[in-house]
Amino acid sequence: MASPSRARLLTVARRAYGLLIVVVLVIVVIRTKDDLRRLVAEARPGLLLLCLLASFGQVALTSSVWSTGLRRLGAPVGWRTVVQATAAAAPSRYLPGSIWYAVSRAATLRRRGVPARHLAAVATLETVLVPVVGLALGSLLLVVTDPAELRLSRGLTLGLLAVGVLLLGLASPPVLGRLVALRAGDREVPVLDWPGLVAVLGRVAVFWLWSAGVFALYLAAFPGATRAAVPTVMAAYMLAWGVGWLAIFAPQGAGVFEVVLAALLVGGADDLAVLAAGYRAVILVRDLLGAAAAKLPQAERMAHISR
Repeated sequence: MASPSRARLLTVARRAYGLLIVVVLVIVVIRTKDDLRRLVAEARPGLLLLCLLASFGQVALTSSVWSTGLRRLGAPVGWRTVVQATAAAAPSRYLPGSIWYAVSRAATLRRRGVPARHLAAVATLETVLVPVVGLALGSLLLVVTDPAELRLSRGLTLGLLAVGVLLLGLASPPVLGRLVALRAGDREVPVLDWPGLVAVLGRVAVFWLWSAGVFALYLAAFPGATRAAVPTVMAAYMLAWGVGWLAIFAPQGAGVFEVVLAALLVGGADDLAVLAAGYRAVILVRDLLGAAAAKLPQAERMAHISR
């Protein structure tokens, strides 16, 4: 646990980083205002609305990861209950660090009677597997895409893929079991077996592919934003978001995701970085709608029925 002085220093650093991101974004918007005005004028509202609706699938899929993990660990809980907890925890996504979303969701499920040990295990699994699978899938897609659409050498892409595959290889039940026990401070924390791990990995992979498709749909709403094909955009998204996930100092990888994405794709780096930042507005609207819906009496009744 960090000392009070260190915690205060981290808080100041994170606030300073957030302020820096805002300043840089304003500067970039001012510098590229003409190009951005053109892109916005050509935007397709129908695709943006479709992107918003499709983004709710991410909530359903990440809830499936948790419900599957809990069931495989011996703590079955209804998928709808997990969906409600996921939606209710959405505001915590915007706190610095990548752990608070999982912590908030776990706290909600704990109040519903799910054992703390099982929640700690699933939260740790998600924290480990989400960036690993995202980086591995993104690197794999980058390897098979047209190099002309990227600002990344083939050698570096293969290196990233090798790292991703290595990390996936290390994500075996024995290794993950030790990591989960260490993180939870409890040697008796339940551990997934191989079939359970494969089931969770499959759902994490589907989550990433769906999320990347949602982002590709978002960019498609702005003709001329990039010349890259959809598979390349999806690959760059997974790689950039995976890197942002690892940046614990940035809320949801803010700033890191946009810079990495713009550095990967050919076509207007500054414009693309700003548009990538705009994608967060879509996700914010979804999170606010989801959090509001999670508090409705009907959502509460549905959750109890599904348990």
